[in-house]
Amino acid sequence: MSNLTHSVAAALVLSMCLSVPAQEGVQEVKSDTGVHETKPIAPAPQAAESNAWFPVVRQDFGTYFNDEKAKGKFAFKNPTDVEQKLTNIAGSCSCTRAEFRLGERLYLLDKDPQANSLHRVTKQDGQEVKERVSHITIGPGEAGEIEVQMEMHGVRGPKEATLDFETTDTETPHVKLSWRATGAIYFEVNPPDVNLNEMTWNDKRDFQFEISSPLKEDFNITGHDPLSPGVAINSMEKIQRAGRAVWVIKGTYGPGVDERNNGATMTFQTDLENRKVEGRVIAFVKGPLTVEPGGFIALGHIPVDTAKSKTIKITPTDDYDLQTTDIEIEGLQVPEGFADKVIVTPTKDGKSVVVEIKIAEGMPRSTVRGKVKVMLNHPAAPVKEFLFNGFVR
Repeated sequence: MSNLTHSVAAALVLSMCLSVPAQEGVQEVKSDTGVHETKPIAPAPQAAESNAWFPVVRQDFGTYFNDEKAKGKFAFKNPTDVEQKLTNIAGSCSCTRAEFRLGERLYLLDKDPQANSLHRVTKQDGQEVKERVSHITIGPGEAGEIEVQMEMHGVRGPKEATLDFETTDTETPHVKLSWRATGAIYFEVNPPDVNLNEMTWNDKRDFQFEISSPLKEDFNITGHDPLSPGVAINSMEKIQRAGRAVWVIKGTYGPGVDERNNGATMTFQTDLENRKVEGRVIAFVKGPLTVEPGGFIALGHIPVDTAKSKTIKITPTDDYDLQTTDIEIEGLQVPEGFADKVIVTPTKDGKSVVVEIKIAEGMPRSTVRGKVKVMLNHPAAPVKEFLFNGFVR
């Protein structure tokens, strides 16, 4: 795998999104080492490989693993003894973004306000200022490099992109740069995400997925990183399928998982260049309680010499008969001597608990804030905390 260097006199950063089928000349995997050969792009019939401006106009940037960004560069030089202009610069995708330098000048090609918009970028008082322009000027004999960058996220196999522009040089009125890279992965996980759908806080679900490698016929999973609470790996078995090693991972998810995580990621250690591979479980867990309106209670404006209150409803997601065992107020900020004007009262509504936070009459002008801790009899959620504030004016 090759990554090209970045230090350039003229740098252009470009994101393209055009995938192409495999062609002659793309890198081939050596299954014994996992190393990819570098080969030039097979030229199209009668396609020029260079011109007076560019010694190379077509390149293969190599193989990139696990969603890396493919990067490469093209050297160029104005071959004339007069100033020339580059115009109508356009990438092969509407998502194109390009950045390049000519001496101290910086230009940006992006999709704002429309695709392939060109801007001159300068610094003023440390701030970046953009000015829309129509062309780039290249001085007599001026040389530099264009650096291109291609997003390889989700790409498996070859991906190709191009950059076209016109010049005022009558000998080379049009230039097309083309490049490609190959996206590859060390491991394949099937399915990439195990979807357990919706489950309650006390459910327990089985999951299973398989791990293989397109680079090595045989490899071993040697262990896994610490697991999240409520996640268990029950077995890791290696089988052979079509002459290749396949690891079958079985486990369980729940109970006792954090409902806010929406699943878990498991990281496995391997002996393939000491690389790690991840398996994911997705689940939408309904916690033991639902709370309305939420963890922050805004009392808002409280007119002087009036009372105001808000209620919190806490409901179990199962048939549990919820009860409060205690209530505490922490971090209360009120004028000295007026703490008794903040009153918290629990009541029952069926299997739910309703907690009222009330600012009583007589509170002087001030900002009132604090935290209410509600102790409950639920084994999975023994405490719920609520911040509150209000403004007496």
